Amino acid sequence: TIDSQQCYFVDDDGYLFGEAPKFSDGSIFRFIWESETGPPRIGVTIPWFPQAHALKNAFSRLGALVSLQRMVEDYELVFRRDDGTRWKIITAAKDDTLLLLSRAELAFKSLDPSTLDYLDLRFGTKIFYKRK
Repeated sequence: TIDSQQCYFVDDDGYLFGEAPKFSDGSIFRFIWESETGPPRIGVTIPWFPQAHALKNAFSRLGALVSLQRMVEDYELVFRRDDGTRWKIITAAKDDTLLLLSRAELAFKSLDPSTLDYLDLRFGTKIFYKRK
């Protein structure tokens, strides 16, 4: 559970097939969904999940990706290193995964992710960031 919310097991296609027990932080990857239609139900399929799963897999090579949060039109990916440093990457849900990954890799050629609060890739060729 996260903040007293129920967690679920989800397959690669986005099908919710069972309730998940509470795990310690970092023991399992977390997809977080803020839904306006209420809590999810076992037996439903989350339509955006395959895209989010592909995004998670692509971005995992940048560091220890610990969670992905789906907001209305955006994704927020949270990374954590072994030394405890954290940073976020914010993307538009409509953008191509490989293009987003190449933008992030380009930004990290000149920026150390551990010094960042976030990297924002939602604005085409413009990359915004905020240092800690």
